[in-house]
Amino acid sequence: LLPLLRRRVDFYELRVDRPTLQIHRDQEGRIPEIDLIMRLLFEGQKESRFSFDLRGIRIENGEVSFLDHHKGPKPVMTRFRKTDLDLRRVKDRDLLPEEISRQTPDATSAGQERRTVEFSVRTAIEKGGKTAGFKSKGKVVFSEGQFELRQAWLDADIQLEDFPGSVFWDYYGGLLPVKSLQGTLSPRLKLQGRLAERVHIKGEMAFRQLEVEAPAIFADAHIA
Repeated sequence: LLPLLRRRVDFYELRVDRPTLQIHRDQEGRIPEIDLIMRLLFEGQKESRFSFDLRGIRIENGEVSFLDHHKGPKPVMTRFRKTDLDLRRVKDRDLLPEEISRQTPDATSAGQERRTVEFSVRTAIEKGGKTAGFKSKGKVVFSEGQFELRQAWLDADIQLEDFPGSVFWDYYGGLLPVKSLQGTLSPRLKLQGRLAERVHIKGEMAFRQLEVEAPAIFADAHIA
C-alpha cells in the first residue's frame, strides 16, 4: 500500500501474449521502437495524480516483422515467428562488482548513469521460405540520455541453428570480400562491445553445404 499512498503504482512486469508487431530500422540505423520500450522501462510515466514504475516486459509467442531500411534503397524484410522475449531492468546494486567494472568503463569514469537491461530471446527467423532457430541472452548497457542500440554496450551469448547463408549475406555481405554465400551456418558466439565501434567476438561455427564465391580470397589458391 505504501506506493499507492505516494501516488505511485509499481508494475513488476508487463506481459503480452501472441502480439503481432512491426519494427523498422531507418537509414541512419536507428530503431525507434527500441527507444520507446527502453523509455517505458527506465522513465516510466508521470502524470499529475499518479506515476507508474515498470520493471520488466515479457512477450510470449509473438509474431514480429522487421523492416530494415539501413542496408540500401530497397528495404529487407525478415520475420520472427513464435518469439519469446524477456526484458528486465537491472540496477547497479544488483550487479556483481566484476560486472560493473567491465561494462562501459568510459561512462563510469565520466560519472554517467548506466541503464542496464537483462534480456533473453528465443525465436524462429523466417526469410525467403527458410527458417532458422535463434536464441540469445545477456545484458545491454545504455549510456545516460540515449537508447540507441548501436551505441550501447552489448554482452551477449548468441546461438543460431541452420541459419541460411543467403540471409547472412543480405545483412553482412557488404562487410565481406565475397560475391555470394550459400548453405547453412550454425554459430555459437559470445559478443562484447559496441556495435558502432569494435566488438569482440569469440565462439565456434558449424557449416553445412557451404558454397562461397570469393575471387579476392581464392584467386591465387592452388589445390595439390
